[in-house]
Amino acid sequence: MHGGKPVEKKTIIDSKESLTDIIYSDLLHKLQSRVLVPGTLIDRKALATEYNVSMAPVRDALQRLTLEGFVETRSRSATVVKAIQEEDIYGALVLREALETQAIRMIWGDIIRRERDNLHVLAAKVDSITDILEYWQADIDFHRYLVSLSGCRRLIETYEQVMNLGTFYQVNKYFARLDTIQCDSHMHLLNQLLDCDKDEAEKALRSHLSKGKALTSLKKPGI
Repeated sequence: MHGGKPVEKKTIIDSKESLTDIIYSDLLHKLQSRVLVPGTLIDRKALATEYNVSMAPVRDALQRLTLEGFVETRSRSATVVKAIQEEDIYGALVLREALETQAIRMIWGDIIRRERDNLHVLAAKVDSITDILEYWQADIDFHRYLVSLSGCRRLIETYEQVMNLGTFYQVNKYFARLDTIQCDSHMHLLNQLLDCDKDEAEKALRSHLSKGKALTSLKKPGI
């Protein structure tokens, strides 16, 4: 993982986060920023040395990443960043749609109307962006906020896991230019969510998410 170069030890400062959480968050960032790409072999002992910790929190962090679909264990000591399969991407898209549409049904009516102004700001921001990477982040922020309004902790946590995995897929597998595709307006979606009945609001969101799939092409990322 480190190409034989000396490993700089990191001192983990005491905080409310556990060692496992800190290592997990750092590895997740590396996965989503293409520091760790599919096929990369992860040396657990090297990680323990790098973070200046015992093997236990490293093992626990990698187990969490395994359960979430980022890495896989090939032997008792070998962990590798998982190759991206189309069926995994499809599954993540299906799960995202299921979670978001359930959230919309939960917040439809008074909750979404109460949050109209905040959602308006987020939607307008997405629609004004032309850079693909900035667009992805703003789009995630808008949809994450919608789901957060549900107030359902388990739904929100599962959605975060799905979106983290989606970001990993995006930066490693997909890349598209916004000027080559038709993006559905987030302001238009918001107006539908506010004005339609519950069933029509869910239908509008499903249509929006379906159009958003145009952002995923089979080109390698130009990053």
